Amino acid sequence: MESEETPILLQVMLLGTDGVGKTSILKQYVLKKFTNLYKCSIGTDFVTKELIVDDKLVSLRIWDTARDPFDIVGSNRFTQVDACVLIYDLNIYKTFENIGMLREYFLIRVSPKDPDEFPFIVLANKVDKVESRVVPTRKGREWCEKIGNVAYFETSAKEEINIDQAFQAIVRSAMIRRRSQKDNGRVVSNFNSKQVGDM
Repeated sequence: MESEETPILLQVMLLGTDGVGKTSILKQYVLKKFTNLYKCSIGTDFVTKELIVDDKLVSLRIWDTARDPFDIVGSNRFTQVDACVLIYDLNIYKTFENIGMLREYFLIRVSPKDPDEFPFIVLANKVDKVESRVVPTRKGREWCEKIGNVAYFETSAKEEINIDQAFQAIVRSAMIRRRSQKDNGRVVSNFNSKQVGDM
């Protein structure tokens, strides 16, 4: 394992429209807490969690975006994001339709050098609400396969279903990409020289 003084710093962005459970997923993963009291995030916030993945110490910074993620993605602070988690609510079909737009907007505004290889993961959240589900598993999996075999997890922040597994998967994907960039001599910057603010 790498020394604790030099953890691998990875940054992950959570993207999804209002009410899909981004903050609840974040709190469940980091704090092991869940509340039914809904409070909309304002602006952006991040938490950091250290974990061991494949015998390496990782310092994971997770960004929780606000109600309007389309405005947030354009911020220069996200030009070094290593991976993106797309989240939708299984009980609201529109939130599923929105993840495609969010992904495209992310790729345009953040402009990674390797858009086809950039790590995304999809979380179909609130799987505990079986009676009100409107987006079938097949739909989610087909969408993920269509854009390049993106990992897909059905999650519940309330019941702590697949939360840890999903973050382990996204961290591994980000580490593989980072290793690939290093092997190809592209470790100075993950992104194009054009600044996000210039777009």
